[in-house]
Amino acid sequence: MKPQILLITHSNDYYTIDKVKHWTQKLGGIPIRFNTDLYPAHISISNYFNHKKKGCQVITKENTFFTKNITSVWLRRIWQPTLPEELSPESKRICISESKKNLYNCLKLFEHAHWIDALHKTKEAENKLKQLKLAEELNIRIPATLISNNKTDIIDFFHNNNKKIITKLQQAISYNMSGEGASFKTSRVSEQDLIENEGMHLCPMIFQEEIEKQEEYRVIYVDGCFFTGGIKPFQSGEYLVDIKNTSQKMAKWFKADIPDDLKDKLHKLMSGLEITFGAIDVLKSVNNEYVFLEVNPVGEWGMLEKELDMPIAKHIALSLLKKSKSQ
Repeated sequence: MKPQILLITHSNDYYTIDKVKHWTQKLGGIPIRFNTDLYPAHISISNYFNHKKKGCQVITKENTFFTKNITSVWLRRIWQPTLPEELSPESKRICISESKKNLYNCLKLFEHAHWIDALHKTKEAENKLKQLKLAEELNIRIPATLISNNKTDIIDFFHNNNKKIITKLQQAISYNMSGEGASFKTSRVSEQDLIENEGMHLCPMIFQEEIEKQEEYRVIYVDGCFFTGGIKPFQSGEYLVDIKNTSQKMAKWFKADIPDDLKDKLHKLMSGLEITFGAIDVLKSVNNEYVFLEVNPVGEWGMLEKELDMPIAKHIALSLLKKSKSQ
């Protein structure tokens, strides 16, 4: 029997999900796409107890499957339910709350399957404090960092780092590399910002020394394999504080590599985070130092596959199928 591979995403996702689906099928698996935004309006989930049917049955427009038959799961995205506009706000709130609860409970029924990566491990791995602590323990160079809402501490940090620091959020609010849709981007902090921002204590944020860079890298880690794309900080005459602040059309990616000793340390970092996949951001300073910035457990990689012909989707499918067959 062919292994059934569940691909969890949303209905507006394309390219990366299509590539993994293609390779899963080509390599002998049965890919099943689950668009989370279509539940509950267009997808039903039924949990049977003390009935002639047993277990959890999911019915989508394209597929009907039981959770017990799924051998591997790729957690690409979980999206907010899309509900009819005519629902009252209170009804919508209840429907969304109950749908989310049932969906998350349903996902727990896939504990027998291999995940890339399990929801609880993904959430834990997103912890920037944990990432930086692990990196420091592994002797990976990291920027001087402060995570705080204390204005006095932030001002002191600013002056202790030669008035050259950046700020960013602790978790992603935009899931693409285009820079579109995000309400807050990684940006420089000026003295004027510190003087004028009276609400700083209301939002704890990450503050880091700004390291002058010659290149920045998106390193995709898949089950022990590395795929690295580089980008120069100057794009169309503009210096990019963060590579995510440019559009896909402007970005000029090139095939790159990082030293083997850094790969070894990053492999240990990913093992410490207990995840199989991650998009790792690294920069190379003007002093030729490699500096770890962060890991996004569900980060973007489509641009590297599309522009640099890197077989990332194939390796994700291989990992899903390899672990399926080993169970």
